[in-house]
Amino acid sequence: MVLLAEFCTRLACGLSCMMLAVRPRSITSSYFRTLALVVLGLTVLAALQRSEGGQTSRMFLVGAAVLAFLASMVSASERTARAERPIALLLVAATAAALVGSRYESDVSWGLAPVLQLAATFASALLLGSVTSAMLLGHSYLVAPAMSIEPLNRAIALWAVSLVLRMLTAAASVAVVGHSTAGPAASGVLLGSPEWLAVRWGVGLVAPAGVAWMVWQTARLRSTQSATGLLYAGAFLVFFGEAIGMALTGPGGIPA
Repeated sequence: MVLLAEFCTRLACGLSCMMLAVRPRSITSSYFRTLALVVLGLTVLAALQRSEGGQTSRMFLVGAAVLAFLASMVSASERTARAERPIALLLVAATAAALVGSRYESDVSWGLAPVLQLAATFASALLLGSVTSAMLLGHSYLVAPAMSIEPLNRAIALWAVSLVLRMLTAAASVAVVGHSTAGPAASGVLLGSPEWLAVRWGVGLVAPAGVAWMVWQTARLRSTQSATGLLYAGAFLVFFGEAIGMALTGPGGIPA
């Protein structure tokens, strides 16, 4: 249940960041509202999963849920649309605080590299949020086929950048574990699971990179339906890879 709450919080944080990165007025008006509603569901689920502990993190999640609801409401009217970005900024702060709060409330240490832990967590959040927002954006072209391809290209570029950041943090994790003298206890189960680590890299990082390249090439041809289908595959691979990475990390371990 803790892993589910962590996964939902990371995804909510990533989607909140994408709400700031996209340009709502250059795409269909329902896109921003869709992101807000997804974040609302994720934060509520994460808060419920943390009902038995992590009160600080739960408080921020409840606040994020309220902000997500407000974001969905203001985006429904042109007169209140100016409040979208301020609310999205507060939503990013609340979800990020929930991620950090969940670690400070833990009974275990942060492991060998606190900075690496934090960087990997937010890189994971950006990766999850960027691929999900790109997939949802692809659906907008089903109802508005004449819409500019620029927003989709922008979303794909954000996914590619976040994927590179996640690769860097994952590679740094392997380097830290390899040079660790503190023993397996400090590195979680990473050293003891080389097969799963290979699966995590192959399925969660290398394969999505190949899919991202195919999506980019497909979007250049303005084949938005094909690009959306590929984004479904990319999202599945990223979700699976991040879930394995979280399981390999364990409480207090070096992030995989």
